[in-house]
Amino acid sequence: MLSKLKNILSRRKQRTQQTENVSSSPTVKKENLWRYTGLSILDRYIIRKFLGTFVFSIVLIISIAVVFDINEQLDKFIRNDAPLKAVVFQYYMNFVPYYTNLFSALFVFIAVIFFTSKLADNSEIIAMLSSGMGFRRLMRPLDVCSNKREYCEHLVAFFCFGGQHHQATTNVFIAYQIITLIFSASVAL
Repeated sequence: MLSKLKNILSRRKQRTQQTENVSSSPTVKKENLWRYTGLSILDRYIIRKFLGTFVFSIVLIISIAVVFDINEQLDKFIRNDAPLKAVVFQYYMNFVPYYTNLFSALFVFIAVIFFTSKLADNSEIIAMLSSGMGFRRLMRPLDVCSNKREYCEHLVAFFCFGGQHHQATTNVFIAYQIITLIFSASVAL
């Protein structure tokens, strides 16, 4: 009986030593990475819901745009004997990031509308606000996501399109100046 008790105690001691060794290992858990961002569990939930909606909507519209563009450009590709590798890796590998970058601001707006309507439909926004969370506090994760999206947009515009972004911005500003010259300033806005 005493030997059985000693065996049980020695096994428990070995198990605790093994768990201590595992917990002191240098691997970092996935949840521990979020700890350094200053975002709460609710913030992460909102970001995950928002990003899921945003990515789904942008992938959906870009895939539709690619299908329509293939339909329109197929005659030109065949007429010019363009190899499939060139079409896919030169034309569409530039087409997809360009239009993703172009439509990303619009689809942030659409994703916010869809995702907040889904939260409101499930009464999650009511629960958040009734628990004492302010409206600005509710919008903080969306602000974080929009700032990251804007940062990524500028990186893509700088590295992928080399000045086309600034040229388009200049053309919009010139169009705005022409409209303000033709019409009064209140009509242009």
